[in-house]
Amino acid sequence: MLYLYIIIISILIGLFRKGTLSSLSQISFKKVELLVLACLIQGGLVFFGPRKLEFILNYSSYAMILSYIMLIIAVCYNRALKGMNIIILGIIYLIIRQKLSLN
Repeated sequence: MLYLYIIIISILIGLFRKGTLSSLSQISFKKVELLVLACLIQGGLVFFGPRKLEFILNYSSYAMILSYIMLIIAVCYNRALKGMNIIILGIIYLIIRQKLSLN
């Protein structure tokens, strides 16, 4: 449900700033495969986590950190795009929070 709120708020902010959805196709994003792989890892953890699979339970924290690292690498390749520095800070925060929850 939280993702739905984030999507709605993002669309509203974009419309408020006079942006269009068609302008998203003009962004040249490098290393898209890292983004897709990171999303697949996180989606797999969300999907298989409740099924109590032993492998997922044992390595879910490490897989999440690996996906965050892939996200950081992809964002670093795209630092020239506006707002990427803020996204890097957000990902680093998530890694720190994930690491603290392991202890």
